[in-house]
Amino acid sequence: MTNNYVKFALRNFSREKTYSFLNITGLSLGIACFILLSLFLRHELSYDKHNVLQERIFRVNHEIDYGNTRNRRAQSSHYLGPLLQAEYPQIESYASFRPLGRSSNLLKFENNSYYIEDIYIADNTAFDIFTHEIVYGNPDQALTRPNTIAINETLANLFFADENPVGKTLSTGVADYQISLVFADLPDNSHFKYQALVANLGIFAPTANGLENFRGNLWNLNSFNYVLMHEGYQEIESHQEMFIDFFDRVMAQSTRAGYQALFYLEPLTGIHLNSVAQRDLPRGSIFYLYAFTAVAAFVLLIACINYINLATARAVKRRKEISIRKVLGADRSKLVIQFLFESIVYSLLSLAIAISIVELILIGSTEINLLGKELSLSLFQDGFVFLSLISMGLVIGIGAGIYPALHLANIDITAIELRGWHKSISSRVREGLVLLQFTVSITVITATILMYSQMRYIDSKPLGFEKQNKLVVRVQGSNAIEDIAVLVEQLKSHPQIHNASMVTGNPITSRFSAALEALREDGTVYNLDFHNIGIDANFIDTLGINLVAGRDFEPGAIDAQRYQVIINEATAKEVGWNDPIGMTYSQGGGNIRTVVGVVEDFHFENMHAMIEPFVFFYDIPDFEGMNPLLKTTANRELIIDISDEFLDETLGFIQDTWQAFEPTYPLQYEYLDRKLSQMYDSDNRQMTLIGIFALICISISCLGLFGLTAFTNSQKTKEIGIRKTLGASTQQILFMLFRGVLMLLLIASPIAAIISYLATSGWIESFYYREAINPMAFVFAAGVSIVIAFATVAIQSSKTAGRNPVEALRYE
Repeated sequence: MTNNYVKFALRNFSREKTYSFLNITGLSLGIACFILLSLFLRHELSYDKHNVLQERIFRVNHEIDYGNTRNRRAQSSHYLGPLLQAEYPQIESYASFRPLGRSSNLLKFENNSYYIEDIYIADNTAFDIFTHEIVYGNPDQALTRPNTIAINETLANLFFADENPVGKTLSTGVADYQISLVFADLPDNSHFKYQALVANLGIFAPTANGLENFRGNLWNLNSFNYVLMHEGYQEIESHQEMFIDFFDRVMAQSTRAGYQALFYLEPLTGIHLNSVAQRDLPRGSIFYLYAFTAVAAFVLLIACINYINLATARAVKRRKEISIRKVLGADRSKLVIQFLFESIVYSLLSLAIAISIVELILIGSTEINLLGKELSLSLFQDGFVFLSLISMGLVIGIGAGIYPALHLANIDITAIELRGWHKSISSRVREGLVLLQFTVSITVITATILMYSQMRYIDSKPLGFEKQNKLVVRVQGSNAIEDIAVLVEQLKSHPQIHNASMVTGNPITSRFSAALEALREDGTVYNLDFHNIGIDANFIDTLGINLVAGRDFEPGAIDAQRYQVIINEATAKEVGWNDPIGMTYSQGGGNIRTVVGVVEDFHFENMHAMIEPFVFFYDIPDFEGMNPLLKTTANRELIIDISDEFLDETLGFIQDTWQAFEPTYPLQYEYLDRKLSQMYDSDNRQMTLIGIFALICISISCLGLFGLTAFTNSQKTKEIGIRKTLGASTQQILFMLFRGVLMLLLIASPIAAIISYLATSGWIESFYYREAINPMAFVFAAGVSIVIAFATVAIQSSKTAGRNPVEALRYE
């Protein structure tokens, strides 16, 4: 019996080549998209689950209440871990991770030197709490001695190829670190990735003095702290009570008036998608997870609708086959099985093609740039994936084929008005499915247009500073920092270099955070959280920031400007200063600082967030008495304003000048505008993906519409011939054939507008600075859909509409 089903299916495939091509192509595209998006969703939901102790690991976040605002931050003090473990027995262990530098750090071995990012000072307990695959060395002894370092496999291969590097030494130029461990690169689905860990011992360890100075050090938010809870202490309520108690007993008496610091625990596996903490590592978005889930379902739904529509439309052509088989004794159940079998074969063939498409995409790139993730299908390595795909093929085959199978099997061979019955029942079902298909397609098109409009608004919005042609150069080590004025003068001698300024950190990525007590004009004190970086007297001119009040810093006047600051307008507005020049504030109970200038607001952060208070202080590098080990980690950023003319020659000059100035450290630079654009990489990637899937939705819909139009044309051949005989033009015939599709599009468009508005408004509202939704976006999306649908109908129908009516009538 199965052999007969196979023979019938193959015979129908060969006889209905166009129908088979349209069905298999549509299903293959839909299934391929669904598989790719499913891989992405599976990856996003698997974050940090490779850790064996995942259920007991929590990150300690810091919640600061200033009385006026409340902020949640992912970082807390590196002094916090030992204090919490000493105070609360429910904490089994802790691990602190503190950046070795604010950006990359230079590591050397013999003649090879590289700037390495993501180096953290860490406790040895990191290897007890988190799961690592060990390549070389003993994790129990990895970071138990000062000046030891654990590196990942990529770094080991970079410096030592395939050799075991344990026991060898990496240098920063002044300090040496002995390699004690090599661990495999952390999985891509880790929210926290590091390339190397330096022992939190010796000069890097929390001091006894520091442990006693709660006020100063528990407010120093410079580390990512994780705790491993004992079994049975996962309840969030107990965490809250624990930290309220900790603040009352340990911090309350030493906390300045109006401030409150509470900590809270965040489950490890929930950080990537659910965290709302600021100052965090790059995270995922639950919005995109929902969006991609919907898109995956929509694309597959459209592909299945295509199959249903084409299968039911084909019913008239197959009525002779069905009638003969019923006369020969085939009952309804056998017919249903036959048609379901055909549907499953179509689905499995499409699945095989879809898997091939996905594999080609994955092989073509080691990392899917659009998804931004390292994905792998692992078809034959992962039994779950293999069974899931086969099950999906069967479910799609049955789900898409059940209605056509029942419909075909129920055709009554004795019905005189067979065509009328088919038109009144099946045609309405097809129209409903096509309406759903158009609604989904227009929804995705509209969402793409709305997202593009918002990103274009961001790209065109003035930032408050000049971002183009700004080179940001890393300056490493105290000696280079102290002599930077010499380098600046040499650089400015070049005609294509307009200016240069040294800052304490890249203003886009390396800002500091602090709290101040500002004295208002009415004598009251206002507590404020703000960003700040140290600058020199060239910074404002170099970046083209507009000074709106007061003055800039003056070159050379170091002592006079030690406690002077320049603020942005947002700071003055937040504090309530009407005339901020001359107003003062204290920071951490320390020296009084005076405002000497106010600059126009600028966007150093992305436009998801509002412009926050920002303070510039005059940077006075002072490394006197600093430990030599810490001197090597000291760094600054040099921002160079260059011309876009003779760029290669200018970069060559900078390279040569740098080499003569600092031969110890290689030149490392990046463009400021590229760093800014990276903040929107995720948003741009999602917009591009939605656009691609909108194109795929339209393509699949057009395939189905092409097939349905062909069926309609074959049914209306006689009508077309009569209309042509009576004088109808080809254009009138085309409009007559398109009229039904147009009505469906006009119904689908407002429905799609509502859905797309609801779907994208949340994403648009995630931007603090956003463009109002333009109603023309909905009109444009509907217009595009109508044009594409008409083009599809016209391509398929033009030959039929232009045929000689005599041929059409003879055909009938």
